[in-house]
Amino acid sequence: MYLTVWCLGLGLSRAQQIKMTADFGAQNKIINQLLDFQNIAIENFKFKGEALKGKVPVIVLKEFEKGEPVKTDTLLNGFNNREYMEIDSSVYTFRFFAELDNENRKFRTWIRHYSYGAGKRQYVLRKDRFGYAMKDFFGNKKELTWDVSEPIPLLAMITPHEQANGWGSYCEVVQADVKPEDLGRHFGIPHYYLITLWFL
Repeated sequence: MYLTVWCLGLGLSRAQQIKMTADFGAQNKIINQLLDFQNIAIENFKFKGEALKGKVPVIVLKEFEKGEPVKTDTLLNGFNNREYMEIDSSVYTFRFFAELDNENRKFRTWIRHYSYGAGKRQYVLRKDRFGYAMKDFFGNKKELTWDVSEPIPLLAMITPHEQANGWGSYCEVVQADVKPEDLGRHFGIPHYYLITLWFL
């Protein structure tokens, strides 16, 4: 009896799992060069799993100062637009665009699904000698597995961790075994933005 219950529980857990992959930029080399010239970054996200069916995406941007959240903004609200955004298949994809202008201390966002766009916003960057960069949380992995009920960290607009030798490391920050919400406190990063996805 205990074995049966345990197996049923495991099956339910696997049924809730979704796979996440991403790639960077456009397929055309010239377009990528133009995007680089314009300081525009693109991350192409893909999610797969039967648990996606009937869900809607909600994407939120949260601003952190001195390790504490100070502002939250909803970039994509499928919860209030269920009629148009409910996922009807086991695959969900979208592109996230970010224009990072460190010189003028601002960045802009846009989310593009094949049938809708959302989240065209502009935010303020702080002065930093290294500058901000858009980083995901894959590290050296090509695929991540999530429970469909979990919040999924997508990206951080972040400054690097300044090392003892004076160099700055972005990868050390996003590849660390630290919750994205705790990066500011752990690495002493004064300001960053975190973008998170929910399937509701």
